[in-house]
Amino acid sequence: QGIRKQQIEVGKELDETNSKLIKTKQELDEKSNTQNTNVSTPKEKKDAEIDKVNENVNEKSNAGIIEAASVVVGSLKSKLNTTQKELEGIQRLLEEEREAHKKTRQELIKIKSATEENKKS
Repeated sequence: QGIRKQQIEVGKELDETNSKLIKTKQELDEKSNTQNTNVSTPKEKKDAEIDKVNENVNEKSNAGIIEAASVVVGSLKSKLNTTQKELEGIQRLLEEEREAHKKTRQELIKIKSATEENKKS
């Protein structure tokens, strides 16, 4: 159950990170689409240049955030896959133990029957 719980938690983290990644990409697209190019006075031109530089810095920062989020998503996917493989292995071992227990129980029943027959004889 502990591994299953971890698997669920990692899946939730992966979903959250993916949604943050999508949201950040959308914000980046919105910022790119809202550039103002209608400038008339020199002060407005200077302000526009400053805004453009700030946007470039923000875009680079956003790109870094997106890249980092992608790395986190990749890491979480890797952890999820590892946990799933561990769970499959444990399930396989459990099934083997169940089969061994079943065989042992059948042997015990045979031995008890043989012992009871020997006592009767």
